[in-house]
Amino acid sequence: MKKKLPGFCAREFLLERCFMEYDPKKFYEQIGVQGMVSLTSKQKTASYLKFLKPFLQKDFKILDIGCGYGRLTIPLAKEGHNIEGVDLSPNLIEEAKLRAKKENLDVAFKIGDMRSLPYKDDSFDVVICMWSTFSYMLTVEDQVKALEQMARVLTKGGIAIIDLPSTEKNQTLEGTFIRENVLKTKILEIEHVVYLHTKETATNLLNQIKNIGSYEVKYENIGGARRLVLFFKKS
Repeated sequence: MKKKLPGFCAREFLLERCFMEYDPKKFYEQIGVQGMVSLTSKQKTASYLKFLKPFLQKDFKILDIGCGYGRLTIPLAKEGHNIEGVDLSPNLIEEAKLRAKKENLDVAFKIGDMRSLPYKDDSFDVVICMWSTFSYMLTVEDQVKALEQMARVLTKGGIAIIDLPSTEKNQTLEGTFIRENVLKTKILEIEHVVYLHTKETATNLLNQIKNIGSYEVKYENIGGARRLVLFFKKS
C-alpha cells in the first residue's frame, strides 16, 4: 500500500492544478461572442457609458483594455471619441472589427496582453479596463506588470480607470477559493477563475506601481451594481 504523503490533500492538489492551468484566453474561446453578449444588456452598457462620460473628452486618445467584441469601444467611437481597443482573445477582436466595419467606424483593434501592451510610451490620455477584465490577472506579480504597462502608455497626467467586482462583506460569493483572493466559479457553466480585490488590497497594489501620481480606490454604483473602481493618474 502506498503511503500518504504528510500534509497531502487531494482536493488542495486539484485546486492548485486548476490555478496553474487556468487560461483566460481559452475561457473566452469557450464562451464565444454570443456567450459574452448574453452576459450584458443595452441598459448595462448605457450605464457604463454614463459612468465613463465625465472622464472622457473628445480630444482625448483612449485605450480600451479587454475591449472584447467592442461593447464599449464601438459606442464611444460612435459618440466621436478617438478610441482603440486591445484584447487577448482573437475571436473577440475579429468580431469587434466586423462590428466596427458595419457601423462604418475606423477603430484600431489589436490582439494583445495587458502585461505587455503593443503600444508606444505616452500614447493615450485615458486607459479604461472595464467589466472585471483586470480580475483575470491571477497573481499580484502579473497585476503589477499590467498596471505598469498602463502607466507606460499613458501621457503625463493621463488617467486609468479599472473596474472590478465588489467584494464587500455583505456579498455572497458563489464558488471555491483556490488561493487567497482567487475564486473558482462558473459562468454559463464554463469554469472561470478570478482574483478578487478588497479596497485595502487594491490600495496596497497601487502603492507598488512606479510613475503613478495621485490615485483613488472607491466603491461605485454602476447600473445598479456595486463595483470596486481604481483610478490613477500618471505622474
